[in-house]
Amino acid sequence: MKLSTSFAFVGMIAFAGVAMAASLIHRPELFLMDEPFAALDALTRRRMQDELLQLWADTRFTVMFVTHSIAEAIRIGNRILLLSPHPGRVRAEIDGVDRIDPHDGSAARLEARIHDLLFTERGTEDVDQVDAIPEHADV
Repeated sequence: MKLSTSFAFVGMIAFAGVAMAASLIHRPELFLMDEPFAALDALTRRRMQDELLQLWADTRFTVMFVTHSIAEAIRIGNRILLLSPHPGRVRAEIDGVDRIDPHDGSAARLEARIHDLLFTERGTEDVDQVDAIPEHADV
């Protein structure tokens, strides 16, 4: 018996959603997700992000979400910690990410700021405190 591609696609989304929900049954104090959507295609990744955000809205559990995608961090996070390469230390902390409106350009501006923070050559001894929406921003 051969499974159709669409059945397998929907099955993977359902399986991943059930796996997330099952992990939350015991109401952990901290839900660690280490690149859970990295291997997914863009459409499935977006649906799983939506599922996670809905689960979080319903239960307000604490999530530590590890990702290499700046856009994903902005979409899912309310606070972002940027780590330096070896040794991994906090290079910057960005608060207020949940105030970003994906439709007004502020997400793109924040993504550019994060890119600059990550790829600007400087020492890692100081931690930058960054607000996702600066006070003087036109948003």
